[in-house]
Amino acid sequence: MEYTVEQIRAEISICDYVRDYVDFGETQERCSHCSDYGKTWSCPPFDFDPVDFWNAFDVLQVYGYRLTYSGERTLKEMEDALWKEKERLDAELRAMEPLYPGSTSLSLGSCRLCKACTRAEGGTCRHPELVRHSIESVGGNVGKTLKDLCGIEIEWAKDGKLPEHFVLVGGLLRKENGNETSY
Repeated sequence: MEYTVEQIRAEISICDYVRDYVDFGETQERCSHCSDYGKTWSCPPFDFDPVDFWNAFDVLQVYGYRLTYSGERTLKEMEDALWKEKERLDAELRAMEPLYPGSTSLSLGSCRLCKACTRAEGGTCRHPELVRHSIESVGGNVGKTLKDLCGIEIEWAKDGKLPEHFVLVGGLLRKENGNETSY
């Protein structure tokens, strides 16, 4: 199966992003239906206020990939390609953190650092320095972000027909002055 990868880039101030794209109540409701809810340290519920999390930074740089598939394909083939590109984008975002002191990357989906997260058993995180949250887990509306900032509509499977595109989106939260942050 063949596919192409288009890079997605956008930038917005945190003040504007929180005002126009963050609604933790809405995303919390959606997250609560996910099988990872409350089971990984990267997913809600959190012991911190997501708005405080966002406000610890000054700028959100949105990074993503839009995978366009050609020819015959199965959902499994599309998902396999998606996971491969997800790992690549996550690695790229993490590699940017040292270039911008005080920054942190936003992952793509829930954490997969450990085979089994300790949170489900009430334990503490084995790798707290490596855990990253996704845009949606801390209240960001990814669909609106992609549409407004990148001009991309998310496509969904419909009537048994697979979409032509899958979109992966993460980001880099930066401080303008490069100061360290507690997140």
